[in-house]
Amino acid sequence: MFVLGVTGPSGAGKSLASQHLVKRGFAHIDADKSARAVVTPGSPCLLKLKEAFGDDIILDDGSLDRKKLAHLAFDGGKVDLLNSITHPYILQQIQSELKGLADSGCKFAVLDAPTLFESGSDRLCDKVMAVLANRELRIKRIMERDGISREKALERIRAQPDDEFYKSRADYIVTSDGGDKELFAGVDKIADIICGDGGLH
Repeated sequence: MFVLGVTGPSGAGKSLASQHLVKRGFAHIDADKSARAVVTPGSPCLLKLKEAFGDDIILDDGSLDRKKLAHLAFDGGKVDLLNSITHPYILQQIQSELKGLADSGCKFAVLDAPTLFESGSDRLCDKVMAVLANRELRIKRIMERDGISREKALERIRAQPDDEFYKSRADYIVTSDGGDKELFAGVDKIADIICGDGGLH
C-alpha cells in the first residue's frame, strides 16, 4: 500500500487537499482523530498525561479536558513534554490503522497530519506532500474558520514552522494562494504521478 503524508501549516488548505485525494480514491487517516483515540478514559496515554500534568486535566466523566491540557502545555512551556508522551501512542495508533487498510487490500492511503514531521509520522509514509499558502491568506482563513481575532490567528502561525521547514522536507509542494481550483489542480498532478495506471480516476 502506498501512503502519502499530507501536512502543512494551519490555514493552508491541508484538509481540503486530503478530501480531494479521497475523491481520487485514497483511503483517509486523520491524525487528529488518531490522537483523540489514544486518550480515551483509562487509556495508558491518558494515565501518563495525568501523572505529568496533574488530576486537573481529567473531567468528572474520566475524559481529557483538552483546553486545560493545552493551557498547561502551551502557556507553561511544556509542549515538548506533552509531545514526548503522546507521539509514541499516536504513531502506534496510526500504524495500526494503516495495517488495517493494507490488510483489507487498500492500494493508496493519505495520512493527514499537521505535525507529520514533528511526530515522526513521516517515517510511515512513502512520500510527503506539503500544502502552503501566503501568510495573509492563512490569517484570514483561520479567523473565519475558528471565529478568532487576528492576533490569536497570528499567535497560531508564529507557533508553527515556517514554509522553509516544509519545503526542505516534503517530496511535493502544492499551494492554495489561487484558491481551491489551483490547489486541486496541484493535488491532481501529484495523484496522477503516484497512481499511474493504478485504476484510480
